[in-house]
Amino acid sequence: MEEISLSKKQLSFNKRRALISFVCIFAVVLVFVVGGVFIGRWWVKNDPMNPWKVESYQSDMEEGNLEHLLLPMNETMTIDVENYAKKWGVENKAWKLSVADSYVRVDEDTLTPVDRGWTVLTLQITDGSTVYSSDIARIVVISSDPFKSVSTAEELSAIRDDLDGNYILTADIDLSGMEWTPIGKDANFTGAFINPESYKIKNLTMKNNVLDGTVNSYTAGLFSRSVQAYFSGIILQDVLLDLPTEKELCVNSSVGGLIGSAFLTNIIDCSVNGDITGQGTVGGLVGYMDGGYCLGCTFNGNVTALSCENISSPSIAGGLFGKMDGRFETSYGKTYSVTCVIDCSVNADITGEHIAGSIIGMECGYKIKIEGCYFNGSLHSENIGKIYGQTHNEKGQYKKQVNS
Repeated sequence: MEEISLSKKQLSFNKRRALISFVCIFAVVLVFVVGGVFIGRWWVKNDPMNPWKVESYQSDMEEGNLEHLLLPMNETMTIDVENYAKKWGVENKAWKLSVADSYVRVDEDTLTPVDRGWTVLTLQITDGSTVYSSDIARIVVISSDPFKSVSTAEELSAIRDDLDGNYILTADIDLSGMEWTPIGKDANFTGAFINPESYKIKNLTMKNNVLDGTVNSYTAGLFSRSVQAYFSGIILQDVLLDLPTEKELCVNSSVGGLIGSAFLTNIIDCSVNGDITGQGTVGGLVGYMDGGYCLGCTFNGNVTALSCENISSPSIAGGLFGKMDGRFETSYGKTYSVTCVIDCSVNADITGEHIAGSIIGMECGYKIKIEGCYFNGSLHSENIGKIYGQTHNEKGQYKKQVNS
């Protein structure tokens, strides 16, 4: 009986020894495998002869610093890739241009317009085993019409006769004594209006008049409504808008110094100075904006949004935009998901009986990008915010924004 007992003890000891040996062997194998992986990854990354080594390059061309290039529908554009390679300090051995949307076709270094709209152009350069990539320009496709000179009040007003045209401001214009009717009141402005020499449009006035609305809405500014339009360098000085409207139109009204309602519109380096008062939704620059891009714009003055009589719709005031949406779907099935406001400033007193925001009165979408914007002034309202006065989610539930 004793010999059998010793055999059982010996068997138990052997099992433990085998288990310990297995664990030790497994640990040694694991160390070699993990070490090999790390050594391999280090070698792949640092071996100068390895053709698969890839590094990303982020240039200083952030969105606010991108070039804005206008491409007429009947023309092509050639991109000087070699110039960008020199700026980046790399040898141009292989490169590729690409765009984010289908408005432009890329054939090597040549851009060909396909449809009206805009897109971002990206350049990728391969230097040996390193890949450099950065967005380099914002391409805006405009109509093929030649730019027409605008140097008088009559020529400015005549833009309403060709809303798809391209226009360039060539002199200061004084609108004193004119009761202005917004351009695009009966149809959308879809062209381009540029001011490369910084001329001024002075004394835009609309006061104590009730204008008829169109399609159950009321929009007012220098321009009433724009779609896929382009504005650059427009300067409005000493603006006075004091615009009550009919009760049944007040709920959809939007008033702005430059544009009442802007859809898919690029607004670059524009400024408004003056007093803007209206009912419903009011902004110093644009009353309502949906699916667009705004860079380097300013407003100085006063913005006041009055409530609509006997209507529950809120009065909304914003330093640049009364109301802004980050999403807009066209009838062609294209979706624009981001509205950008970059490097803009407001110096103003802003009053909205219900909502007031320093940059935007109400943010109505969930994809709005704001960078580098500044505010100096005062806000007066039930709901105020440093950036947005108020936001609402997809279900239409409103949220007060105080420290956004």
